Amino acid sequence: MARNSRRGHGREDQGPHKGGGKTARTEKGPSPRKWELVVLPVVKKEGHKILSDVQYDHVVEVLKRLVDFGNKEEIGDLDIKPIQSFFEPKEKGGLLGRINLRVYFGTFPEENKLVIAKAYKKDEEGPPPRHIVLLVQDRLEQYKAGGLRR
Repeated sequence: MARNSRRGHGREDQGPHKGGGKTARTEKGPSPRKWELVVLPVVKKEGHKILSDVQYDHVVEVLKRLVDFGNKEEIGDLDIKPIQSFFEPKEKGGLLGRINLRVYFGTFPEENKLVIAKAYKKDEEGPPPRHIVLLVQDRLEQYKAGGLRR
């Protein structure tokens, strides 16, 4: 989620994410969708285990910007990559120091929800480990089925 990065932005411009999804009419014309953010309680616990209070608050402020996911004008500076059926915003450096934090989320356009499903301190190069991918997919499936909504 490096603020100065202008690298690729995942699948915002593909499939159901094209152009930010549904639009709402205003006097000035259509405006991109605003997502409702849902953070699973377990993710909050994971984040607090990895980060100091100041670092955690910083990441929360960055993640709040995901309400504009799909709107490159608003979040084009965030580094967001697709990982199979979900997304990975990257955040490292700055207030995080040497911590290479990954927070994984999926979208549920029919509910207008963006669900943050995992916080993870990445120590190795390359794609996320298979167990992390499976865990994120499982949490998103559980959420879709009506679980994990407390």
